[in-house]
Amino acid sequence: MKIALDIRSLEGGNQFRGMGYYMLNLVPEIVKQDKANIYYLLGYSKKNPLYLALQKKPRVKFYFAKKPTIPPRIFWWFDQPGLIKFLFQITPDIFHSLDYNPPFIKSIKTKTIITIHDMIPYVFPKNYLKPFDKKLELWIKFCLARRADWLVTDSEYSKQDMQKFLKFNPRKISAIPLAIDASFKPISKDQQQKIKDRFSHGKDYLLYLGDMYGNDPRKKVDWLVEAFARLCKTKFVDMNLILAGKIGGENNDHARLLELAEDLGIKQRVVFPGFVDYQVLPQLVASSSGFVYPSIYEGFGLPPLQALACGVSVLSFDTTSLPEVVGDVGILVLPDKENLYKGLIKLVSKTPKNFSQKARAQVNKFSWKETARQTLGVYQNFQNDL
Repeated sequence: MKIALDIRSLEGGNQFRGMGYYMLNLVPEIVKQDKANIYYLLGYSKKNPLYLALQKKPRVKFYFAKKPTIPPRIFWWFDQPGLIKFLFQITPDIFHSLDYNPPFIKSIKTKTIITIHDMIPYVFPKNYLKPFDKKLELWIKFCLARRADWLVTDSEYSKQDMQKFLKFNPRKISAIPLAIDASFKPISKDQQQKIKDRFSHGKDYLLYLGDMYGNDPRKKVDWLVEAFARLCKTKFVDMNLILAGKIGGENNDHARLLELAEDLGIKQRVVFPGFVDYQVLPQLVASSSGFVYPSIYEGFGLPPLQALACGVSVLSFDTTSLPEVVGDVGILVLPDKENLYKGLIKLVSKTPKNFSQKARAQVNKFSWKETARQTLGVYQNFQNDL
C-alpha cells in the first residue's frame, strides 16, 4: 500500500510536545516495523527532523509544500492547497492525518484516517471556539472527521467523547495509547541537587507542568497554589512549588497565579521558571519530590506518565483519561479543593513501599513500539478493500 503522512507540524516549533511529539516518536517506529508498505511524507523543508532521521530509508519518500507566510489565525486555510496537491499527486491508498488536519477534498480511492487526541474544544466551547474564524475552522474539521474512514485517539475516555460529539461508529474508532521516550528516568542525588540549585534555590520542590499562556479552564492550578499555601501553614514542609510552562499572553493564568501567591503570603515559595527546554525537562521532573497535575480534562496526560518514569510520586484528579495513565500507582482524588489539599498531604508523606517497582510496571504498559503496532493494525484493516 501507499501510505501518506502529513508531518508539517514538526516544523512549527512543537517537536517535543503535543502533536509534534506524537509524530516524532510514532512515525520512525511505524517505518521500522512495516516491511511492506511505502510511505510518502509531506513536509515544508529538509529541516524537518523526520527528514533528517528517515531520508535514507528505502521505502520512505519525501514531498515538500511551500509554507504559507500569513498570520497564525488564518494559517490553516492557506495550508490546505499544499496538502490537497500532495494527495492528488501521489493518490495514496491511505492518508493518515496525524494532527487533525484533514484535507477539504481528496481522491475517492484514498481512505482517510484521522488522529484526534481529544475533544477539548467541543467540551469547553466558550474557551476554545472563539473568535468566529476559529469556530468555523473547528466546525469544518468536525464535519471532515465525521466523513473519515477511521478515527484514532489516545484513550478509552477520548473514544467515548468522540462517540458522543461526533456520533461516529465506535467500531471504527481505535483507542491507541501514547508513550514517553527514554529521557525520562531517575537520576543521581548529585544531579538532582544541581537542578534544585538552579530552579529552587537548593530546596526540595513539588512540580507542576503546563502552559500558563492565556487562560486554560481545565487546569486548576489556582487550587494547587491555595492547597500549597495551606500545606505551608499547617504542616512543616520546607519545600517550594515550581509551576513550569510557557507564560504570557492576554488575560493569562501566570499573572493571576502570581497575584494569588502574593495574596496568600507564599510568593517566595512559588517559582515560575517559564518554558523549560526539553533537554532539561526530564531532569527537572526527576529531581522533584512530587508531581501534581490538577487537570479536570485530558485526552491522555503525558506529564504524569513522565513523572512516574522518573520514579516520582504523582497526584492527579480521578477524572477523564488520567486513571488510565496513572493506574493504581499514583494518588487519584476527585476534583475539588479539599481533596487536592488532602492529596498534597499524602504526596509529601512517606513514599509507599515498592513504589519504584510499581511505577516502572505502570510505565512499561506504554511504549511507542506498541503504539506503532496498533496503528499499523488500523492500516491493515483497509488492505483487503484495496
